[in-house]
Amino acid sequence: MSKLLCNENTVANSDTTSIKRRAFIANTGATAVGLGAMNSASAAEANSNTSKSLEDDTDSSIKVLNWNIYHGTGMDDRYDLRRIADLIERSDADLVGIQEVDKHLAARSDCDDQPERLAELLNMHVDYAANITNYESSCTKQSRYGTAILTKRKYPILNSEHYLLPSPQVEDGAYNEPRGLQETTVKIHDDEVRFYTTHLDHMFKERRTAQVKAILDITGNVSQPRIITGDFNAVPNADSITTMIGEYTDVFTAIGNGDSNTYPAIYTDSTPEQRIDYVFISDDRISVTDAGIDEETLVSDHLPTFATLQLR
Repeated sequence: MSKLLCNENTVANSDTTSIKRRAFIANTGATAVGLGAMNSASAAEANSNTSKSLEDDTDSSIKVLNWNIYHGTGMDDRYDLRRIADLIERSDADLVGIQEVDKHLAARSDCDDQPERLAELLNMHVDYAANITNYESSCTKQSRYGTAILTKRKYPILNSEHYLLPSPQVEDGAYNEPRGLQETTVKIHDDEVRFYTTHLDHMFKERRTAQVKAILDITGNVSQPRIITGDFNAVPNADSITTMIGEYTDVFTAIGNGDSNTYPAIYTDSTPEQRIDYVFISDDRISVTDAGIDEETLVSDHLPTFATLQLR
């Protein structure tokens, strides 16, 4: 859920038009080192013990992480992007969709280029899509805010697109934050997978429903297997989610974990009260074998969601 306060000069997207634009892609250099990189001896031993059957299973199984990272700020109100990277690394996720990602915002994230920094810490490919590009900031570079996709080095990003989603003005004077759908085409061995992440409106169900319909229009004619992740800011029985389920499988419901709530973490001492973060999959050549949440982390106001998927 978005809780940021935007500058009044922020330009909202068109109420009725879905606009497509090229997203920024940046791959870290081959010399980048992950947080927990093995030493060469350990890596060699691990490789020597890898069986052919395990390799075959890895070829068709991928782990997905979806997470609203709250621009790197934890439940202790402390900004520390390395904690975000630590959890992503421990998850061993192959494909990662994250929301509320800053580039060069001074007050809350120290002017960090968060997507580039995470890619560097994790030795992963990264694609970034900015929904807001004109924050006022004392950073020397242009401030941006949006979503990011990270993939393991063995799964290159072949192409990316960024679609701004419709956001109708429901009430006069109501805040209207630009929202988008980030799309990547990822090479998974001999397959290509469309991997998406999004962050829908947090104020009005009418906007979320319009945004979901746009997502279905954008993804409906795609021939590759599709994985759609994001903070949908809606509970499972909301109109926007039931509309999604009409075309895609909610992995948590499919695996029997539909009550795994993800939000809010930062505002309560008890368990999260709502499930508003999702992983959806198309039914063509892709299925879910496991799904869950990390119930222990305190480094964002959302809990991360995980899914193990099988390509077939």
